[in-house]
Amino acid sequence: MRKGNRISIRRIQRDDASAIYNIFSKSEVCDFYDLSPFNDLSQAVDQIEGWLRNYEHGRQVRYAICKDEEVIGTC
Repeated sequence: MRKGNRISIRRIQRDDASAIYNIFSKSEVCDFYDLSPFNDLSQAVDQIEGWLRNYEHGRQVRYAICKDEEVIGTC
């Protein structure tokens, strides 16, 4: 695999909580979502758990957008 500036997607994982917190703690990001900016890491953990639960029940698929394996967003 070639390194450098590679964008990929993969399923969200519980280990992504810190990256998800860093993204969703910014008001400029949350302006485009139906949620308030996170102010605690536990909110990111809860969000990920919800996404995974919805996936298990066939209601939603949430992917991590990664740049060189660092989570930079979701879709």
